[in-house]
Amino acid sequence: MIEFFQMSDLRPFSQTAEGDAQITQSFILKKEVDVLSHMYLFTVMASYQGEKAPTVEFSLHNNGTRLYISHTYNFAARNNMTIKQWRVPPSLFHGTKMFVSVTVPEGTTLTVRSFGAEICSGVKDWNGGLRFNAHLGFLSMITKNTMPTYEMAALCGYPACIVNPRRTADGVYVCLHNESINETARDENGNPPEEDLRIAEMNYEDLEKWDFGSFKNEFNRGYRIPTLDGFFALCSRTGMRPMFSTHPIFTREEWLEIRAMLVKHGILHNLHIKSFSLENLVNAYAVFGTEIDGYTWDRVEFSDEDLATLVAAGLDK
Repeated sequence: MIEFFQMSDLRPFSQTAEGDAQITQSFILKKEVDVLSHMYLFTVMASYQGEKAPTVEFSLHNNGTRLYISHTYNFAARNNMTIKQWRVPPSLFHGTKMFVSVTVPEGTTLTVRSFGAEICSGVKDWNGGLRFNAHLGFLSMITKNTMPTYEMAALCGYPACIVNPRRTADGVYVCLHNESINETARDENGNPPEEDLRIAEMNYEDLEKWDFGSFKNEFNRGYRIPTLDGFFALCSRTGMRPMFSTHPIFTREEWLEIRAMLVKHGILHNLHIKSFSLENLVNAYAVFGTEIDGYTWDRVEFSDEDLATLVAAGLDK
């Protein structure tokens, strides 16, 4: 069971003064976590006086391996108040240690207002309106676009998960954000590809040779690129809804192939498709019509011609 953080737990490296203090170094809070049965929400809130806001970072470690470190930007930094929050899932790792550090710029006066943990009920049900979803899986702890990170998202209770489907040269649908594999693929020695390798130009057998987990850390070594069929199987088993963010433009024939997979796993009505491409949505709508959850066009502004295309395709409903 996890202990709640107390303000008295916070101590700067260089001094132990309570209340306002001129701090020029980080202070760090360390707690050991046992296996959790609930998702927890951690919050740090502090007020400061100075030109620069403190930087708050959160990290998880297991047996000397850093599993995750948060982004360095703050959840909020305005009105001389900095707030940051993290949702931590039921831990799969015994002895995981959580570190929270606050780096305070020189000349800044900091007062820690609160630092707490509570059982998180913030992952809401899918309700046809605002969606709470895991983006590319639960990527805070596990490498994005891998089956383990999708499984973690389902374990944490996320009602939907966004993936980026792509088609290989031999017709296998996989999940990866970029056109090329170079950002996340590594060979057995931990090196990225020397040349630009694009999924559309590779056979699935060639993709399977690459490690897509170790670019984040050694803990994730060995993860392979996930297939879309495998992701659909997970969604069918767990109830997590598939949500597409489609970058490549699929033909109607390719959408028909995806539809067949959805039908096979019994989750056709759960799919939501969003895209920057109106052509992509028009092609999808010609295949799915209103039998899926819905469509989102990622455009803020559009022309009269675009609107006419929407109306003609039936997507204005």
